[in-house]
Amino acid sequence: MSKPLVRYSPLLVALGLFGCHAPPASAYTLEFMDKWGPSYFQTFGPVSSTPGGPSGARITWSYINDGAGFSNAQTTLPFVAGSTSRLSTIRTAIDAKYGAGAFNSAVASAFAAWAGVANLTFVPTSDNGAPFAGTTAIDIRIGAYTVNGGTDVGGIGYGPPRDAINFPDALAGDIAFSLTNAFQIAPGADGAPLPPVNGAYTNDVEGLMLHEIGHALGLGHSADPSAVMCGFVVIGSTTYNGSQCTNTPSASYNVVHRRLQPDDIAGVQFLYGLPAVTTGATGTSDGPLPPWAGIALGAVLIAIAGRRFAART
Repeated sequence: MSKPLVRYSPLLVALGLFGCHAPPASAYTLEFMDKWGPSYFQTFGPVSSTPGGPSGARITWSYINDGAGFSNAQTTLPFVAGSTSRLSTIRTAIDAKYGAGAFNSAVASAFAAWAGVANLTFVPTSDNGAPFAGTTAIDIRIGAYTVNGGTDVGGIGYGPPRDAINFPDALAGDIAFSLTNAFQIAPGADGAPLPPVNGAYTNDVEGLMLHEIGHALGLGHSADPSAVMCGFVVIGSTTYNGSQCTNTPSASYNVVHRRLQPDDIAGVQFLYGLPAVTTGATGTSDGPLPPWAGIALGAVLIAIAGRRFAART
């Protein structure tokens, strides 16, 4: 089996994960100390060094049109100059092997996984034809380009804008598959061994998208070997070189990812809060479930269970 493909943004690593921060007793990190939607700083001012807050976010996303280039020289930094998006190349190969719609279904499942654990709404939309990093009208845009480094990179994901209201950033949220890589739809449930293809490590589309969407939401790499966001990261004075992601059969890069792990969930909930509660026939969102509601519900369930037990004895 060949060396596992590193799933990270070379630009972010080169910048030393600028603004990287891990709350106490956690293995996850934050890339840019900000998030989509109103941030902690915008809501409460610079009195605290803690990002996040009670508000979630509504995030639009699209597939970048084939043939789209780059908006300027800076955005081509991790890519081969002159490369244009050819996502259909990857989609066509995946669909031919695994069935029509397999690629899009894997991407949609990755978005649904993040939306299922935090106060996030993802809205698919038609692309507007802009080049990579060429528009702020769509938050997350997904393309496929030739990446410098060849097979060492499976995908690249950029974090949210530093200030989502006052300084929108066209590069923020953009995700690129590497055209020099191979991809699969891995069989098996979450945690099953990731099978090699022709003896080589091959990125699973859904697992890779889970990782890159995490970057787009504002999460950096995690030191947790089981986390979807596992990767190269410096936390305090300790450097994790990514080997923690492969050093056991159950480590992150060796298994199929269909669900987010506790460390991933803790990170995204720190930024966006708990999932919204949807009630009624119209599906009205009532906002995040407050902590006291969970405690109250637990008390009720315990009381009901106690009554049933008493009735049977």
